[in-house]
Amino acid sequence: VTLEWDPPVDHRGVIVNYVIHYRSMKTYVDTGGVQRQETINKEIFTNKPTTSFTVLDLPADFTFNFNVSAVTGRGRGDSSNEVQVNTSIGSPESPVAPNAGVDTPKTTSTLTLILTIPS
Repeated sequence: VTLEWDPPVDHRGVIVNYVIHYRSMKTYVDTGGVQRQETINKEIFTNKPTTSFTVLDLPADFTFNFNVSAVTGRGRGDSSNEVQVNTSIGSPESPVAPNAGVDTPKTTSTLTLILTIPS
């Protein structure tokens, strides 16, 4: 998933990097009939003040919520609007091959999401 955004107009200092936050929660029934819940909650810090970032290797069959915040010498600013994306197990043109030792297949599609950081 590729995220793109414009820097906030009023960023209270020089932007040194951005923080991309994404989360997901999935409830499912396992093969034994037991209801389970899997949660993903991660933050990625860009190493420079770039205004796009690609998140790789997201597990398939999840709904993710993404947002981004600018970071200056004064700390983290307000978060952008939240965008949601559903991942799937590959696409008909490029199915995901099973890998030994990998429980969850990864997505193969590319999606660009535009975020807006509040001023």
